[in-house]
Amino acid sequence: MLIAVTPLAASVALLGWTGAFSSLALIALALMVLIFILLKDTPGSLPLARRLFKPQNTATEQRTSATTVAVPITDALPVLGPGSSGIVPALKSLLKRPGVRLGFWVHFATCFSTNSFVLLWGLPFMTGGLGYSFATASTIVSLNVVALMAAGLIAGPLFTRFIRQRVEIVTGLVAVIAALWCAVLLYPGGAPVWLMTLTAMIGGIGGPASMVAFEVVRTHAPYTQRGIATGIANMGGFLGALVNVLAIGLILDFTGAGTPDTYNLESFRWAMAFQVPLMILGITMMLIERPKAQKYLREKGLR
Repeated sequence: MLIAVTPLAASVALLGWTGAFSSLALIALALMVLIFILLKDTPGSLPLARRLFKPQNTATEQRTSATTVAVPITDALPVLGPGSSGIVPALKSLLKRPGVRLGFWVHFATCFSTNSFVLLWGLPFMTGGLGYSFATASTIVSLNVVALMAAGLIAGPLFTRFIRQRVEIVTGLVAVIAALWCAVLLYPGGAPVWLMTLTAMIGGIGGPASMVAFEVVRTHAPYTQRGIATGIANMGGFLGALVNVLAIGLILDFTGAGTPDTYNLESFRWAMAFQVPLMILGITMMLIERPKAQKYLREKGLR
């Protein structure tokens, strides 16, 4: 991430925000097209585009493919090619599993807030809303990352030891983060540096905690569907961050504080408060899906 920031900053300086991110979007689109047209799973197999528009339907073609190409055994979902279920049926099948849905909401609740804070709104909120100096605000953002890295060393052993309580631990963490943000936003006259620092560092723990989502999915998804199930869970935090980032910007615009020259604490309080209902949504959905996931495992004799 740190290495990627340098060319991005140079692009912003040269092209402006709109030009830089439009260029990134075009590059990503071009890469996606190239992958679609050229990338093969194995030597001798067909690229994705040809498999979709010219499927191997005959038994002869299937036997030829089987004898010429050895399909590697992985945890990824074989959704394409002979004998596959197809992407849409696989998605429907996985979304019926409460454990997969639980994984999505675990990832959603734990990391959308810190992603929004670090990637976009942390510095503007602290400098334009709370009135901190740029150096102070930058230090707090850096401490968020340091806390994330330190928590990563602890998260593995902790969740391994308390594997049956992992979702409860995550739920409690999200509740603490939500409470801290409420304290920051309601503090009279603007939150002091120590409170904002504490909130940022505790929020950073949500990054490693979000990895619990993948362990939950591994427990509940079939062996051959773990790839796409992991993808479903991984969408949670980034989808939440996208919604949160957009909503904060729209609320600032609506309250007349859509530019750095018009930033003010009151507008930022309303805008940053949007993440609290999102956290409550995440907690609620985890509480709903957790018992369903446990019941599913018991019915299948897996617990």
